[in-house]
Amino acid sequence: MKPHESITLDDGQVLSGALKDLNHYEILSLANQLMRNNRKSEAQALMGYQYTKFIKPKTPPRAA
Repeated sequence: MKPHESITLDDGQVLSGALKDLNHYEILSLANQLMRNNRKSEAQALMGYQYTKFIKPKTPPRAA
């Protein structure tokens, strides 16, 4: 998704702006739509991105 591009999902939800600005729910919705449209590699890339951004636990700093 290009910055300032708008995408209307099947459910009527409109996503706009840069990918980095979308919330967790919006990224999951977009990934699900891509999967339904047989765009598996793009959907999987988004799932990896949302995992890294929202799910992956932050590791504590290592002791010196």
